[in-house]
Amino acid sequence: MIDKNLKNLMKLHQEKITNFVVKLLILSELSFFILGISSTLITTEEFWIFSHSFSILGALELFYKEKEFTLFLLIFIFGVSAPLLKMLLKIFNLKFMVAFLHRFTFLDIFLVAILIYVAKSSSIIDADVGVGFWYLLTALAISYLQIFIIFITNKQELIENPLEVDVY
Repeated sequence: MIDKNLKNLMKLHQEKITNFVVKLLILSELSFFILGISSTLITTEEFWIFSHSFSILGALELFYKEKEFTLFLLIFIFGVSAPLLKMLLKIFNLKFMVAFLHRFTFLDIFLVAILIYVAKSSSIIDADVGVGFWYLLTALAISYLQIFIIFITNKQELIENPLEVDVY
């Protein structure tokens, strides 16, 4: 009886520590994400003379001013709103929505990589990633670290109590 109570107490303590670590990681992810969307994402150089720096928030402002509403909405939804909503849902532990939104977040990192590849293959334009790219990549890495920690915790629980764990 005492052994079972001690195990339950240890399990409860472990869950509290895991939840605290995950919440701390979510706040770190949110911080790096905000830094990433507001910092320089990419810098382009044309003819080795003209240099332009872009951030996600700067791109949103430009697309709105230029009445490019389709591009504005795409970047706003997939580059800003979906990641922010995903982080907020993770804070409130709404797993079903987080799993859905996780598929659509951080597409901007992929698009920046394609843009840099195209620019590097051109002899007229050169492009380099800015600090915002690294902030966003760090936020993405922290997001996957959270998933890993939750997976390891659930796996350990599944091994100890195979019939009591909610796998989905």
